[in-house]
Amino acid sequence: MRKKVFENYKINNNCKTSLDKNQTENDINIDEGKNDKFLSLYFLINNNEQNEIIMNMTKNVTKILYSYSKFNMHIDELNNEILLFLQNMYNYMDYADLSQCLISLTKINCNINILLSKIDHSHFNVNSNYIYLFRNCTSIDLMNYLLSFSRNLYMKKDVYNILAELFINNNKIYTLENIDLINIIYAYSKIYYIHNKLFTIVDNILISRLDINQNYLSPQLAIKYINSCAKILYKNDNIIYKIVEIAHKNNFQDIQIFDLFKLLSNSKKLNLNFKTLENHIKIISPNFTLDSPTYQNFYYKASKDIHVRKKKWIW
Repeated sequence: MRKKVFENYKINNNCKTSLDKNQTENDINIDEGKNDKFLSLYFLINNNEQNEIIMNMTKNVTKILYSYSKFNMHIDELNNEILLFLQNMYNYMDYADLSQCLISLTKINCNINILLSKIDHSHFNVNSNYIYLFRNCTSIDLMNYLLSFSRNLYMKKDVYNILAELFINNNKIYTLENIDLINIIYAYSKIYYIHNKLFTIVDNILISRLDINQNYLSPQLAIKYINSCAKILYKNDNIIYKIVEIAHKNNFQDIQIFDLFKLLSNSKKLNLNFKTLENHIKIISPNFTLDSPTYQNFYYKASKDIHVRKKKWIW
């Protein structure tokens, strides 16, 4: 399958000899920095009759990546070929397919920072008409972009400002499900960025849906929300106490002890009174102290002695 997809764009080393002798270099219009391996691709793109071939190639690559990511399969040779292909072809891809490629590569832990940088400069330019460019993207496509950039710790905030505007534009954010709404807060917390307008809308959506259905959020999603907010010290009093109630629903059943300590630590950061959690931890760990307002989880992390090379400077 890999051979069938990629054999379409492998360059023939003698392809230049087939060009018309009268054709000038200006007619070819290829960037000097482009990889020669993909020279034949640019000839195809310039030929309108071959556009369908290009689209089929990119869709095949998207399907391959999706299939491998579903099974969490990482094959270096294949991924390198696909990354090289995407770095040269991202400008000609459908925006939805590109978002799927990015999230698939992210799921299998590929280093796509170079590709993200190129996409940032071309697709997320603040001076471009990005509202028009992303007009056909669904809310899930936008989530794929957001999670791909944030999980790879891409720190340029213009990207996240544009994505926030795209979510809010045409009310696309209102079509997201509970896990996606929580993942918006999670994604922005990964890069330590609070987008107040977007966060307020997310919180209002959660509040309205919780008023209709008290079981709209699971305890796991509630804990993820609290942990994400604590990371960036974001606290909305209109919703945070509802989230706390959901978090200790069912008396913390099916929640690992490590997650309980992490939740307690983050609750302290947000100055939340989480007595039920403290009492629960006292039961499972009676000798553990909870006095420090800046609680740290020393239960799992032993104190480390100063390295001998550093000791000589402080003796």
